[in-house]
Amino acid sequence: MSIFDVVVDNDEITVLGPPASLDVAIDIGQQGVRGSKVFAGSGNPNVYNFGSIELIDGDLFLNTSTGSTYGWLYRYTPKPSGDQWDSVLRLQTPLYAGTHSVVFSAGQGTVTIPTSSIIPADMTIPNDDNFIIQITPISDDILIYGIDPDAKGVVASNFVFTINARKYNTSATGYSDLLQFATSTYDFNVHITVV
Repeated sequence: MSIFDVVVDNDEITVLGPPASLDVAIDIGQQGVRGSKVFAGSGNPNVYNFGSIELIDGDLFLNTSTGSTYGWLYRYTPKPSGDQWDSVLRLQTPLYAGTHSVVFSAGQGTVTIPTSSIIPADMTIPNDDNFIIQITPISDDILIYGIDPDAKGVVASNFVFTINARKYNTSATGYSDLLQFATSTYDFNVHITVV
């Protein structure tokens, strides 16, 4: 049997065409295993009541409770010791925002922030390079500023970084170091993201 019907056939040419009709048979097979479901709720899914819902490997749960566990995505994983939800991904990276008064001496000022203000208690403190810092001065003065890459990191229970800055000196028409006197304290908006 050919999928084409012969329309014209002689010694010199053969023309093939589509069949005059098609018969299609549809059969419904057995129902397969359902795909994974995504649940959302407040709190740890290992103690959450799912009622009569049968959980399967690959189901997901998003913790919407406030606090340090907010935004964690869990995956349901069957295990020989008992099925459980394992945290697999934090959907919201730790963020910090605040305003700090920075006192400058010889063009440098240090900002100290408790790590508990940046990183939740249940999270391991990452490498110093995982802290992304953005600073913006709150000043009418013209400043050139930047973060010293060699002077940032976790010291004891604080995250510390140094700002190098210069102020435009209108009387000398140039930039000079920010010195420690009445005009040497500047407020900076500080935003830190941990990746």
